[in-house]
Amino acid sequence: MALVVGGCEHPQTSGLEKAEMTASENYWEGKGRALKGKIKQKWGFLTDDVFLESQGRKDYVAGKIQEKTGINQKRAIEEIKALENQPD
Repeated sequence: MALVVGGCEHPQTSGLEKAEMTASENYWEGKGRALKGKIKQKWGFLTDDVFLESQGRKDYVAGKIQEKTGINQKRAIEEIKALENQPD
C-alpha cells in the first residue's frame, strides 16, 4: 500500500522497517533524544525531582551514544545498562 504525499507516492513503512533505520536516521534520533534528556534534567533540577533529573541524564547519554555511533535506541540503552552493571 502506498501513501500519497504532495502528489508523490511513498511506500508505507512497517514497524520492522522502522527498526532498521540508517546510521543517519539514528544520528538525528540520537540528537533529539539527547535534547529531550537535557530538558528532563533541567526540569528535574528546577522542580527538585531527583528521579526525573537522573532519568534525563540517562536519556541524554543514550542519545549521545546513538548520535556518535549510529546505533539504534534499543542498543544504546543496552550499552548504558551494561555500563551501570560494571563494578567500580
